[in-house]
Amino acid sequence: ALAQYGIAPRDLHNQRYYNNATYRVVTADGQQYVLRVTSNHHGEERLRSEMQWLRAMQGDADLRVPDPVAALDGRFVVQASAPAVPEPRWCNVFRWRDGTLIAEERMSAADFGRMGAAGAHLHQRSVAFVPPTGFDRPRWDEEFCLDPSVDSTYQCILAHLRRHFPPDAV
Repeated sequence: ALAQYGIAPRDLHNQRYYNNATYRVVTADGQQYVLRVTSNHHGEERLRSEMQWLRAMQGDADLRVPDPVAALDGRFVVQASAPAVPEPRWCNVFRWRDGTLIAEERMSAADFGRMGAAGAHLHQRSVAFVPPTGFDRPRWDEEFCLDPSVDSTYQCILAHLRRHFPPDAV
């Protein structure tokens, strides 16, 4: 996958494997990237749409979102194979962003406040985003998250909670 981006890694560090595999890539000249090898849960169109949205968010200096890197042919989503993996995987590369991981249990009220403000700013910026033709991303709305056979939002939330908590907790 990295060859399609013209990136020759000096070091490759596994960051996380959950749904996707992510790797920190360091080149000989010290540049750093993130390689995401997807589980193929989302297809090429959804991944391309994600990259379009992230690129649109880059224009705001107050937002820190992943910065996609284009492959040598201009694509932001490439497919790669490996002998040990049964099928090709969709891959993306992002510029590395330095940051500090704070465990949730160690976050202060001010940390949560900054996180909430950043989320609100991202939502405000997203309202102005006009999806191009063919844009396809999953919707994280009531219909996706909750039982669609229940009428009101409150009842949907209760139905969802009942599936995950003991009856006396809801």
